[in-house]
Amino acid sequence: MTLLGALFGIIWQLLFFQVTPLGGIPIGSGGGSGTSFVTGETLGSTQTTGGSCEGFVFTMGTTPITVTQLGRWVLSGNTGTHTLTMNQITAGNGTSVANCSVNTSGQGVGFTYCPISSTVLSASTQYGLFDMSNTGGDSYYIIPTTTITHTSVATTNGGTYGSISGNNCLSLAIDTDSTTYGPLDFKYQ
Repeated sequence: MTLLGALFGIIWQLLFFQVTPLGGIPIGSGGGSGTSFVTGETLGSTQTTGGSCEGFVFTMGTTPITVTQLGRWVLSGNTGTHTLTMNQITAGNGTSVANCSVNTSGQGVGFTYCPISSTVLSASTQYGLFDMSNTGGDSYYIIPTTTITHTSVATTNGGTYGSISGNNCLSLAIDTDSTTYGPLDFKYQ
């Protein structure tokens, strides 16, 4: 086989098949276009959902972005449908700017996404991405042992939980910079 033939074969697999890297998590699970904010994750301890908003807070950089999808990490055995919400954060409370429901039943381990109406996130503004959990539901990863790495469009402020009011998350308690519940992700353009 020639070098050109081998290169063509690799490109063919990347374009048309789901590729599993050494870490074992498929690239492209949940599909869809756009850039994923989360570029890596360290998965820690788990617990079962507890009836609150859980996720992470982040602060946008100097350039606005348009978010098109919200995503949740699916653990083996998850079967529930989860409402994901993105909130603009002011004085420790969130106001929903986008939300959708993601069904984890039958999904492979890794991120799965649900589409939202294109939502512009303003520069230098604080937002939170949350799973509005239901008591007795699916398991998810928790702080302080679960962390994410991400693109440079924003900085993370930390894993966060709070009470639910409609699609808003209130009385938010924020952990440290790269921790998260979920983990959760979003795709943007």
